[in-house]
Amino acid sequence: MIEYQVISRKSENEKRLVVLFFFSFLLCFIRQTSLIACIVSILIIAYFLIEYDIGRTKFDYFLFLIGRLKLERQLMNAKIYVRLNSRKTGNIYVKLPKIHILRQSEFKIWIQIELAIDNYNILKEFDFSPIFKGYRQMRVIDTIGRESIIFELEKVDYDRQFKFKNIREIVEQNWDISKIRIDKNTEINTLNHILLSGQTGSGKTYALLYLLLILAVRNAEISVCDPKNSDLAELSKKLKIESKTSATDIVKEVKNVYLEMEKRKKQRIKENWPISTTAIDNGLNLRILVVDEFASLQLKLQKKELDELLKYIYQIILEGRALSCFVILGMQQANATVIPTSLREQFGSIFVLGNSGEQTFNVAFQEKADSLPKFPLKAGEGWVVQNTDIEPKFIRFPFLEFLI
Repeated sequence: MIEYQVISRKSENEKRLVVLFFFSFLLCFIRQTSLIACIVSILIIAYFLIEYDIGRTKFDYFLFLIGRLKLERQLMNAKIYVRLNSRKTGNIYVKLPKIHILRQSEFKIWIQIELAIDNYNILKEFDFSPIFKGYRQMRVIDTIGRESIIFELEKVDYDRQFKFKNIREIVEQNWDISKIRIDKNTEINTLNHILLSGQTGSGKTYALLYLLLILAVRNAEISVCDPKNSDLAELSKKLKIESKTSATDIVKEVKNVYLEMEKRKKQRIKENWPISTTAIDNGLNLRILVVDEFASLQLKLQKKELDELLKYIYQIILEGRALSCFVILGMQQANATVIPTSLREQFGSIFVLGNSGEQTFNVAFQEKADSLPKFPLKAGEGWVVQNTDIEPKFIRFPFLEFLI
């Protein structure tokens, strides 16, 4: 059986150019051949500068040049290439996909690979983090028509987290009342239902508290329900927000929010609010219902109480947007029995914090969960998908120094 060596035609030609360059460079010092040799040397240098994107890589040229060579070797090993021809020399020549490496910011680079559609499913599973030391792969981005694929890498030591010393700093960062800033790269819409999932130690409670802080300073009317009477109930007291902890009181409080929403519906008809306006547009405050440990709460209720609770929450989620009534649900694990798919789709922002299980990611993000990279997360770190997002984004909630 004949053993063939697979060789990239482009790489083979570039090796020859490198050899030619050294010969030409030496000939530059011989008077008879200096002019032609120097021209050849300059043309070879120009080829490598253009071929490896000097105009876009600039100071990263040599770093990206080495990275690109490693990428080409990885593509060769995965047999992602077009076979050109075979020769009796014992070599098989191939053409590799075109690779572009671009710096998007001080902390982020993109690797764009042009490919055939039949290679897409293979390539999207690649993780190029080991090639670029100090970076980790954050997401894989499709282009229209899938004629190429983009891998986004971010510096591991990039600190996207806000560190707030007091409430005034929170207010300054969240000056746009239509948005809530989560970190330096991410903001969510204020007028949305929010689902937040995270295991113990994931930072879920402090994430909920951060959201409450912002909504409180915006004069929202807030109801907090904490069936475990844990940190959220205790921290809510610092904001002078009363929290309900018993199952019976929680059901009553949820009903009160529902009745407030119904009252606003009647007010809208009576006052004939303009089309497409919300309760806020017509002089009312935000009405926020926060229920932590939602799955745990369901286990504490009798069937009749549970049915009543779910009926009220479902109606608020389905009808509350135009009436400026919103729900924030917190739970340790998301599963389809607690949050049906039809209801999950009503949440404008869905967070999963910490190293949650595969089921939680699948329920929260559906098919979008497949694109999430696998690396360990710190407290406050996680992923969010909004109703306008194609895929989840990596986030880190702020550190609230004044609550230590």
